[in-house]
Amino acid sequence: MSPERTTLLQHIATLATDADADADADAVDVSSRVFLPLDRHQLALRPEIVVIEGGRGAGKTALFHLANELGPEMGAFFQDPSIPAATWVDAYSEHPHHPAPSVLDQLVASLESTNDAQLRAFWSVHLLARLRDAGVVAARLPDDVAMRYDAAPHDPASWVALGAQRIAALMSCLDAVDAALGGKQQLVFASYDNLDRLGLLEQTRSTRQRLVRGTW
Repeated sequence: MSPERTTLLQHIATLATDADADADADAVDVSSRVFLPLDRHQLALRPEIVVIEGGRGAGKTALFHLANELGPEMGAFFQDPSIPAATWVDAYSEHPHHPAPSVLDQLVASLESTNDAQLRAFWSVHLLARLRDAGVVAARLPDDVAMRYDAAPHDPASWVALGAQRIAALMSCLDAVDAALGGKQQLVFASYDNLDRLGLLEQTRSTRQRLVRGTW
């Protein structure tokens, strides 16, 4: 066996067996070095694709990390000019930036089943905060919402009611981001991972469905 083949096999043996396995921060930083690009990944990156589904181990989370790592370089990585040069923002995932799934499950349980206004407010506030923290042009929260959010970003119960009251201002903030990006001819994709973990312990999928309906 050639030394090159031996080295390659040794490297493969160190990789996780599950493409969606949890990765630590260092592993995420170097995911482009070990990611094997396939045709289905290129299809998933088309601008018209909104939802990516697949069984465990299909590589959804790995692709999520890759997109957020490489951003505008995704087209070059896949050698595909049809993939737009865009900034990718982690809008939700299993990362300390975000409230844990169990926290969101508790939020849903605390709200009446006929009123999801606060859930829509949660995603609006959280998205604007993630865009703001990623340095996206014109991204900001209304001052009163920002003060409440920044005091307890992982406790949505402390700020979603205010967000629901200020939903018109939040929509205006999102519109301002859209207009600013359009003026600069820039693209930003907000990517969501780990949504299948929401309501995981519930007997029905109603918790997950209510939360996912409110995403942007």
